[in-house]
Amino acid sequence: RHRLGHGPPLSGRQRDICPLPLLGVEDEMRPLGTSPRRWEIHREFANLSLAALNFLYGVRLAPGATKRTAAQTDVLMRVLSRVIDFGRRLEEAVDGTWEHLLPDWVTGVPRPGKARYDDLVASRVDNLEKAAGIDTQALL
Repeated sequence: RHRLGHGPPLSGRQRDICPLPLLGVEDEMRPLGTSPRRWEIHREFANLSLAALNFLYGVRLAPGATKRTAAQTDVLMRVLSRVIDFGRRLEEAVDGTWEHLLPDWVTGVPRPGKARYDDLVASRVDNLEKAAGIDTQALL
């Protein structure tokens, strides 16, 4: 089809990477030894990313299997690799490694050491005296 997803089908060799095909349930890109549930999570997250890339390109992927080019296979492997790495990093988070990222106003989570950010003080911030006819200092 045309690059924007409408118009007469194109013929001949196409070199565009998009539209990127989505990963299937029994896809050959599924890593060996991956449980069905873990593959479902990785596949759904990767397909969301692929659908977003297709959307940004301006196309919708029609349902049905399409033959992948070498370039598309490379992109799919890279997206899937990032998804798996992201999942691994989420699983490896341990207490004491992420709590300092929370803002000070989040309560109920013990933090190692003191807060890393000071409270906001209006007098320390350069601010317009009036914005849209409203006194901004009174809001801080």
